[in-house]
Amino acid sequence: MIKKMLFVLLIGAIITVIIIFMNQQPTEKITVGEYSEMPQIDMTLDILNVAIVNSPDEKIHVQLQGHKVKKDMLTMTEEGDRLFIKEKKRTTTWLDNIRFRSTPTIIVQLPESQNKKLTLNAENGNITIQDLSLNTVQLDTSAGNTNL
Repeated sequence: MIKKMLFVLLIGAIITVIIIFMNQQPTEKITVGEYSEMPQIDMTLDILNVAIVNSPDEKIHVQLQGHKVKKDMLTMTEEGDRLFIKEKKRTTTWLDNIRFRSTPTIIVQLPESQNKKLTLNAENGNITIQDLSLNTVQLDTSAGNTNL
């Protein structure tokens, strides 16, 4: 009985060390695209966190930050004066719902001088909008925190 308990404790300790080590790994940040000013931005996301901040110049910058991020996680299309940002649908299994690392974040940098309308549909994920002046914001979320 004691051997079984020690074995279970040892397995638990090993799993805990692996999880802590995985979360200590540095995240990577990749640039998905740069776009000229657009008055309307529509975003449709499933699991990504969202951070919307000021741009350092007069362009819209879109970046992904996290573990194992790839440019093909998003589709970006320009139609007239609108920029559409969509998270690509992934085939998922039940194992995809078990996460040991933090959820990747899409960082959208918007120019200050732009009169902007932002429409954001997010299933899961946290939304942060910092130090930004927007004319119109429309948020539709199912789960997650929203900080404006």
